[in-house]
Amino acid sequence: MEFNDLTLTLIGIVICAAIGSISFVKHFRKRDSLKAAPIIPWILPCLAALATGFMLTVHLFKYHIANAFF
Repeated sequence: MEFNDLTLTLIGIVICAAIGSISFVKHFRKRDSLKAAPIIPWILPCLAALATGFMLTVHLFKYHIANAFF
């Protein structure tokens, strides 16, 4: 099975959105205990997924949508 570049870009954007939303929810969930901070600071994967998703979106517009019109 062979994927083209457009399919891989869209799959990457969907994965980044899923990872970003899951880590965003985990970061801002309510904590009832006064224990120390969680082991994983969940805002870091959220920001990394946001940056990667933005990079893939720029790639999508630059190479696929711009080539379709110009």
